[in-house]
Amino acid sequence: MAFEKQPGIAMTFQAGEAMPNIVQKAVIFGTAENEILIGTADSAKFAGIVAVVSPGKSSANEGDDVTVVLDGVIEVTASGAIDVNAPLALAADGKVKSIPDYDDKTKVSAALASQYIGRALQRATADGDIITALVGARF
Repeated sequence: MAFEKQPGIAMTFQAGEAMPNIVQKAVIFGTAENEILIGTADSAKFAGIVAVVSPGKSSANEGDDVTVVLDGVIEVTASGAIDVNAPLALAADGKVKSIPDYDDKTKVSAALASQYIGRALQRATADGDIITALVGARF
């Protein structure tokens, strides 16, 4: 079943670094005001998923405007196999991964809980698969 994208809040930020092929990938908050960086594995600074760099572009240069969906149903890039309804966290290079044992509350630490960014609505079978997910930046 195909899901319709339902982005909620979207904001424009500035790329704090060169971001190759960043559309449908996760970004984190940088240290400067209004700055985003490519998502890194296990980060708790999730800002959202890149929806638009500029019409016709999939990469951003440092300082470019980048539209980021902070919450909603949006396509994301998987880092490997992910089951439907799996809890998601950041992986390397702006990709997402499943969080093993997240739903077993006896095994979830506060650090692991802070990495949670959403749920997979579709299955991924390989690195680079594009799937639909429900995501949300947390404060």
